[in-house]
Amino acid sequence: MKGPGPEIDALLRDIPALQGLPPEALAELQNAVERVSVSAGTYLFRQGEAQPERVFYLSTATAEVLSGPPEKERALSVAKPGQLMGFLSMFTHEPSPVSVRVVGPGEVITFPPSVLKDLTDRYPSVGQVLAATMAERLQDVLRDVLAHGRRSGLGHVETFPFRRRVCDAMAPAALTLSGEATVGHAANAMREAGAGAVIVEDQGRPVGIVTERDLVLRVLANNLDPKDVLLQEIMSTPIYSVPSDAYLYKAMGFMRTHKVLFLPVVDDGRLVGLLSIRDVLAHSSRETLSLVERIEKAGDIAALSEVHDRSQQICLSLLEDNVPATEVSQILSSVNRDLHRQALEICLRQMEAQGKGPPPLPFCLIAMGSHGRAENHFATDQDHGMILADAPSERRAGAEAYFTDLGARFTDAMTRIGFPRCEGGVMSENRSWRRPLAEWKQAVTSWFSESDPVAIRQTTVFYDFVPLWGDVSLAARLRAFVTEGVQGNHKLIRSLFEDAAHHKVPLTFFKGFITERSGPHKGQLDLKESGVRFVVECARLLALLNGITALSTVERIEELEHRGVVPTEESRLIRGAYQCFLRLLFAAQAEALKAGAEPCAYVSPAALPVEERYLLRLALEATTRLQTVVHAAVHTPFVAGLQLGSQT
Repeated sequence: MKGPGPEIDALLRDIPALQGLPPEALAELQNAVERVSVSAGTYLFRQGEAQPERVFYLSTATAEVLSGPPEKERALSVAKPGQLMGFLSMFTHEPSPVSVRVVGPGEVITFPPSVLKDLTDRYPSVGQVLAATMAERLQDVLRDVLAHGRRSGLGHVETFPFRRRVCDAMAPAALTLSGEATVGHAANAMREAGAGAVIVEDQGRPVGIVTERDLVLRVLANNLDPKDVLLQEIMSTPIYSVPSDAYLYKAMGFMRTHKVLFLPVVDDGRLVGLLSIRDVLAHSSRETLSLVERIEKAGDIAALSEVHDRSQQICLSLLEDNVPATEVSQILSSVNRDLHRQALEICLRQMEAQGKGPPPLPFCLIAMGSHGRAENHFATDQDHGMILADAPSERRAGAEAYFTDLGARFTDAMTRIGFPRCEGGVMSENRSWRRPLAEWKQAVTSWFSESDPVAIRQTTVFYDFVPLWGDVSLAARLRAFVTEGVQGNHKLIRSLFEDAAHHKVPLTFFKGFITERSGPHKGQLDLKESGVRFVVECARLLALLNGITALSTVERIEELEHRGVVPTEESRLIRGAYQCFLRLLFAAQAEALKAGAEPCAYVSPAALPVEERYLLRLALEATTRLQTVVHAAVHTPFVAGLQLGSQT
């Protein structure tokens, strides 16, 4: 049955996506819609066939989204009344990547894709419903790709210690006593609690630990009376501890290296749990324990290079275990940060052994870019620098020579470990990335006041810095200066906005992929530039605009959603697109590693399985909506004086 008429008018007004549309828009829609009754088992469209010529709104019907050939169909999700189906025909004429089959009979409302596209462009409420639907499809297909997609074929490593945090394995309650308690009292308390250790506290803070082994070796073996010995006399202090959000592999390596059986879990100086060697051994094979120990004990650059290679194997296994790509990126970043710290310590020991002494000034090693955001992938290059303490002129000459040597050694060490040199020169060997604190402040002020591409690039790489080693107070002081400097910095925001506004999404008017036309990557698309980096930079821009201090892209988007800057539907879509870009990037790099080639960010859309090609197109289409979100956020009364123009 086809409109117009009062009945169809009332029906359209009940559709959430259309509520609030002006009468003239509903009048246009009435002439284009059609109501259709469907029975169970009816296919609205099939995978591999031409895209449907209509978009379907499930009014009262229920449908299954399916993947695979007819004889091996598997359900991705169930679509309930109120959802849109077939909207991909708005974006492409390629065959449908999924099938949709009615399971609950009822009624659907259909209309041409051009009508939905026009409404989406004109009315934000319709666009947000489309964003929610796109986010659901992204997650549906991503889950299917994770479960049935390609495997690296490079072997598998046990991943539990690398994908779980200390809080997942610790005992949440630890036995605590005062240091003035007797050993006899502690022994009875340990027996009653079934505990292997007691934490000694002073004013609510852990100051020592006493284990069963301590009771035997320090009391009984010396023929001491437990009633006469106080815990503070035999406790181990200062206490080793680990934060609850540390990855389990780091705690395991520490325990094996320092030969401790219990590790207190401490957050902000307060005891929150206790990790025992039994807890970690329960989840670990001999191979995993050996690998963890190599990571902790690597004592030279060659050993660190081996750890770097093994960390890639670990992350490939994590991906095959269906760990989200964003989490895999965090885990890889955690290992890489450890490699930075250990490499620097090796360089410092070498210089001291050669008679050059310890550092003449306090300093802090910082990591920037994806290292700072904890968003590494397999082809991450170097982005590091050093903040030196300010010093009188008479001390600068000797300090300059020392840190020039250290910066060169460290950069070379990171290259030998497996991190390519930064093409932009963001490395500690370069004086411009190795400065006293006062000079850093001058440089930052200069970058923030300029709008040329080099200054913008330096600003965006530098802004996401984190301290890795040394005097972290230097980094804290520089962070405070940077945070104050970006607030209300209209010139910086304008420059970042113009970059985002002029980003070219690599899709044609008919939503075909735009790939390289010549050169070594002919027919390929750069996932990093076209997808990952664009989402990262838009999230950073919106975070700066709204005073958000989080560094990771996902945390920035979540905080923007929490503050109402980005609607929930758009936030889900953007996070889903970012997840897909990262997943496809890791998959492409895994293929390169398997072939013995250097991992890069290029992928050939034509060579992708149909499901992954679908993911890529949806994710790229989501970036066009991200541009709209950025434009809307920037063009507000708050920034009316920025003279940003109206480009999108």
